[in-house]
Amino acid sequence: TRLMRDLHTIKDIVMGTGVNILSSSREHEIVINRWLYYTLAKEHTEYSLREIGEIVGRNHATVIYGLKQFENECKWDKDLQAKYDRLTIICMKETRCNDVKAVDEQIKFMHTEIHKLYALKKQLLSDEFINAKQ
Repeated sequence: TRLMRDLHTIKDIVMGTGVNILSSSREHEIVINRWLYYTLAKEHTEYSLREIGEIVGRNHATVIYGLKQFENECKWDKDLQAKYDRLTIICMKETRCNDVKAVDEQIKFMHTEIHKLYALKKQLLSDEFINAKQ
């Protein structure tokens, strides 16, 4: 078996959020975070689905199912999507990403998010000013 450092790194990144994805539990939060690991591992490594699953004690069929479910879950769970976005950036850094296009896409995404935050801040300050006058 080849050294799977990047897979262990991604597992550790996901587990660093406080969820034990190595657990055999079927608790919703644990399962969703396992799906998150599968997705990040597939996107940031060249390992097979079997190898990705092996790190967390699952088989390739479970990984396939989890990848599909994660995509569906992200469509309506904006907190999960935000977590995925944050961890994607960390994974790109920690797995020695060398794909310029992928990095450019993340930079563009981050610029958009920063503009949204500035707009929110402006709105909050405006609301505070209005409330202070009343």
